[in-house]
Parts: sequence; C-alpha cells; structure tokens
Amino acid sequence: AQLLDLGPVPSETRVVETLAAGRSLDQWVSSPKVVTGCLQKLAERGRSLTASLVLKVLTSANLHANDFHYSAAISACAKERQWERAVNMLANMAAAGGEVTQ
Repeated sequence: AQLLDLGPVPSETRVVETLAAGRSLDQWVSSPKVVTGCLQKLAERGRSLTASLVLKVLTSANLHANDFHYSAAISACAKERQWERAVNMLANMAAAGGEVTQ
C-alpha cells in the first residue's frame, strides 16, 4: 500500500526510501512470494513505473528477481499499454538468466 501512495510517477529515490522504511527488502530476502504479491498489487493498479523501479531496486540490492516477479511487473505494463517498458523488462529478465517464453 505504501508504494501505491507514491502515485503513478514516483522517483526511484522515493521507491527506495519507501522500501527501506517499511523494511520490505529485509522481508523479501526470505520470502520471494511477498515480492510477487507486491508486484501483483501494482499490476492491478496499473503502476508499471513503480513495478519496474521495484525490480531495479531488487537487482541493485543483489536480490534475485524471479520469473514471477517479472511476469507481474510486465502485467502492469500491459494494463497501461507501456509496451516499450515491458520489452525492456523482458530484456532485463533474459539478461538476468530468466526464461523468456512465448
């Protein structure tokens, strides 16, 4: 909910601050399903920018973003018709070793 409060166009700094304040990254290390749930909520609200920034924060913190994480974030892109952002996520997913299927 805190990430949704940032609005549709948050800065990366605000996303990092929000995740740090809520200690989300600490929880996410041991529970990837929590990350998936968070990204799914962002997708439901069409917050593709926030979802992409969450993925960026995860990878910057050396946390593994899995295929479910990318799929949820890409769903947010689809809802907003942000195809270029979705294609970039797919490229990042492939570069991280994720399996990109049709």
